[in-house]
Amino acid sequence: MHRKYGPRKRAIFGRLPASVVEIGSGPGANLRYYPPGTRITAIEPNAAMHAPLRANAAYFRCGGQVATGAGNDAYALCRKAEQCQPG
Repeated sequence: MHRKYGPRKRAIFGRLPASVVEIGSGPGANLRYYPPGTRITAIEPNAAMHAPLRANAAYFRCGGQVATGAGNDAYALCRKAEQCQPG
């Protein structure tokens, strides 16, 4: 999927604002497309997706922490311009 849609997704994601809320992030498949410096709040209520989401955040050097509130689990990611390359 990345090879087929990657360039198009990068172009679309490149036009997003500096702060983004992604609902239903799953394992974090979109993390690679956000421009450097984007502040991402990824909301994923399925606890089974938190480990893959953390793994992808680490791979793309996004950092992050898990927060819980109002019955939803939120995985907040802060991307820094110099840390957004695959590790």
